[in-house]
Amino acid sequence: MALAGALTAHVRKYPTANKLNFAKPRAVTTARRMSATRTKLISETLMGMNRDIAGGNFKQLKGKIKEQWGKLTDDEIDQMEGHAEILAGKLQERYGLARDDAERQARDFQTRNNWQ
Repeated sequence: MALAGALTAHVRKYPTANKLNFAKPRAVTTARRMSATRTKLISETLMGMNRDIAGGNFKQLKGKIKEQWGKLTDDEIDQMEGHAEILAGKLQERYGLARDDAERQARDFQTRNNWQ
């Protein structure tokens, strides 16, 4: 009896579907596939744009870091991309600062420049 109810519901939902062939009409399947493809392309484009924006923002931060702490090398600064917590360690290492001072300077810089 449940199978008969499911068949009736399917026929109501897809009136053009053949009772022997329970496949959805081709137009519906194709439209869903095209929509999924468009959605994927849009999300990939936006993710790429976000990466470009983040990369540009880091380049600006890199300039500010070099301005404030000139002893840090480009390689050391590049290692910090996406890892703000590394800054305190690099300051401690390069400038011989106490851990508390290095962490305070790094925290102040991150707050001023909205860098997490």
